[in-house]
Amino acid sequence: MNLWIVPLFEPGEATKLTTGAYMDAGPLWFPTGDRLLFRSTRSDPEGHFQFLMTLDIDPSNGRARGLPRQLTLEPVGFTLSYQISPDGHQVVYLPRPTEGDRETHILKVLPARGGQASTLWSQEEYILRPVWARDGFIYFNSSLWDGVNRGLAVRRIPAGGGEAETLSRWPGALSGAISSDGVGFLHRRPDQPGGPPFGVGSVRGDIWARFSLPFELDLGTCALGETNKCLAVTENSSAPLKVIPINGGPTRQITESGGQTHPLGWTADGKQLVFLLSRLDHTQVLMSTSIDGGVMEELFRHPGEDWAYGPSVLNGRFLFYGVDDSSQNTVVLSIRDLRTGSEREITRTAWIEFTRHLPSIADDRFVYAERDGRRFEYRAVDPEGEDVLLAVFSDMDSPPLLGLGHNRMAYWTHTGDRSTLHVADFGEVEADSVLTFPGLVGVRGSSGVPRWSPDGRYLATALARPETNTWDLLLVEFDGSGEVIGEPRVMDLPGIWYDLRWMPDSQSFLVLGGESGDQVWLVSLRPGQPPVNLTLEEPGSVWSYRVSPDGRYVAVSPEVGSGGSIWSVDLDEILKEYRR
Repeated sequence: MNLWIVPLFEPGEATKLTTGAYMDAGPLWFPTGDRLLFRSTRSDPEGHFQFLMTLDIDPSNGRARGLPRQLTLEPVGFTLSYQISPDGHQVVYLPRPTEGDRETHILKVLPARGGQASTLWSQEEYILRPVWARDGFIYFNSSLWDGVNRGLAVRRIPAGGGEAETLSRWPGALSGAISSDGVGFLHRRPDQPGGPPFGVGSVRGDIWARFSLPFELDLGTCALGETNKCLAVTENSSAPLKVIPINGGPTRQITESGGQTHPLGWTADGKQLVFLLSRLDHTQVLMSTSIDGGVMEELFRHPGEDWAYGPSVLNGRFLFYGVDDSSQNTVVLSIRDLRTGSEREITRTAWIEFTRHLPSIADDRFVYAERDGRRFEYRAVDPEGEDVLLAVFSDMDSPPLLGLGHNRMAYWTHTGDRSTLHVADFGEVEADSVLTFPGLVGVRGSSGVPRWSPDGRYLATALARPETNTWDLLLVEFDGSGEVIGEPRVMDLPGIWYDLRWMPDSQSFLVLGGESGDQVWLVSLRPGQPPVNLTLEEPGSVWSYRVSPDGRYVAVSPEVGSGGSIWSVDLDEILKEYRR
């Protein structure tokens, strides 16, 4: 990734500022307008770590003058974790946490022309997006997490050092931008039921206005208090639906190259694919098509711009999803029969972050969780029948990740540096402890979900390696009576991996993995058989996939970039209160 420059308010061509096989990103202008600050991998021969660099620019023609120069001696974080002082003489930045101390996050200041850096503040919570205001304070966001809800806090600290002051807290906010004068705050809360996701207010916690954007726009840099404008970008890409034979053979392209598709499931006979088609008339549409070609059928057109929960499709027929109910400030979770069009409501108290951590299908049931404060109830519901209570976790900051399948559930708990496996049959709220293993097994994230093989013989879960920030796989074997057989087996999987799905024979599974975690790999349990990259020949990244019921095919939608655009978003009208 290299840096480019383009005139903002007059016609002109984009010009490349940096070249080479480096990751150059996050450019910021110095106040003089003749210099850029950015982060780059140029100082790391392996290309893993980014350091702050500067590049001189000729203001008359926008061309680079000279080569980039390294500013920091230590790598910085990968978010926009640095800012320039109003006079352009200093830089505040966040060093990347070290391998030996990932919990401590440090705010540092150094001269903009190079020199000795000094520590301004350190704490054991994520620090985000520092802003150096003219009032002599450095403002920043820090992460909030109570075990259930995420959010942001707005804090400030004197630029010369001292104690940090908390100005406001914003539960549910996942990103935020503080104005350059330290007065305004723009935040994004995607799970805001019944309201626009963006809010603008004061750093003290007042809300002035809320607004939405067309969902294809990604909001970037904002100049609140200066022009009250933001820059937003679109990254145009296509993701055609394809079917790949797992045992070899030609790949079939099911849809045209334009548009975004996401495979959601197969019919029980393996002849039809159900997929999500995005941005058709600015809606999201569920479609069905035969893998042998033919006419595509529209199954359901989602009325909103985003899904508050899911969607999940079972046997190509039943849809499990949630939408916002603005009148009651909640999310309605429903099951829809795609064949008949009938629909029934399941709950209005769903834990809407469930599908960010756990799959919502087990055997022939949908799975969800209800939350009441620090109490969580996991439930399985038959598309046409009963609702079964699976597990209850009370007085917990975060519930364990539940693995469901073969009419059993499994989850891991942690005490110190050891993990304990608990197993129970469906409907048995109390689970038995069957195994204790050294290390962190089944921690948060898609890799940490325990996955039962179809025959119920194996349970696969991620084993975290904090020292390398990677995951191995821990495989536990069971006999016919549910007893653990021998010692668990540790398997080394290709690179970053997640979203494990078993093959029907229970002797192999698929994962998204590799160096960037964007390829589908077939992994065999048989010794001596290396993993096979099924999407090696695909030109783009794969972020989701579905295996056919007979295990013969995998449906994917490789994403290929096709340019983008930059937009100006004017917030002046909705910020009249801010100007006062």
